[in-house]
Amino acid sequence: LDADYSLPIYLTLLFIPNIITINLLPFIIFISSMWFFISISSNKELLTLKTFGVSNVKIVSMLSIVAFLFGIFVLLTINPLTSLMVKSYEKIKADYSKYVDHLVSINQNGVWIKELEKDGLRIVNAKNLNINFLEDVSIYMLDEKNKIKQRIEAKRVDITDNEWIIYNSTVYNLTDEQFVANKVETLSIKSLYTAAKINSLYKNLDTISFLDLVLDYDEFKLKGYPEKYLEERVNSFISMPFFLFLMVFLSSIFTIKSSEKKQNIYYIFIAI
Repeated sequence: LDADYSLPIYLTLLFIPNIITINLLPFIIFISSMWFFISISSNKELLTLKTFGVSNVKIVSMLSIVAFLFGIFVLLTINPLTSLMVKSYEKIKADYSKYVDHLVSINQNGVWIKELEKDGLRIVNAKNLNINFLEDVSIYMLDEKNKIKQRIEAKRVDITDNEWIIYNSTVYNLTDEQFVANKVETLSIKSLYTAAKINSLYKNLDTISFLDLVLDYDEFKLKGYPEKYLEERVNSFISMPFFLFLMVFLSSIFTIKSSEKKQNIYYIFIAI
């Protein structure tokens, strides 16, 4: 394949397995369970099982337990593999994003934001992102030749919305090849990014597996991952086996007693 086409295909192959395991797996289990219950009802196998003393509750319970154990298996074996694939995806994407006009990155050196302006470029570096505030911030204004024309130093910047509010800043303006410092109590600049947008973009939690998240939870907090998002991720992982367990029960409610094809179509539509 031509490189222009092979790269997006390769990236897609890396990213899709994680989407399937986390977001689509409950739905897959749900549809599969409905198909199974409809099949054994239509083929009279359910009646045969009852003849041998196997009740509906026992069938549903066994399948639900299997789904629960399968969820644990996915978390412990498949999820680490898909997380590695997504991490590879992010590294490749980052290599092709070096020259993007607008870019957000957070690493051990803090928060980095690059924005293209009408008359140049703005580069923002902050030590940390704390809820809606950037802390220990340096803002560099570059001209069209990528030479620094202004630098802003501030302890705290409110990025709740696109109108950033800079508090107690020191502004260094380039005058006659020298930077002149001015103290400014309150300053505002416009940006494409807000705290909510940065939080949703800067860290792809899909690169972290369940085991890594549990074993290195405190380390991820120190690296700058928001605790709120880490907790949400942990809860989503832990809830997945229970979710699969309940999907089997839900599918049985709609389909286990259905035997006519017309009813099957109706129940499947209602259940979905």
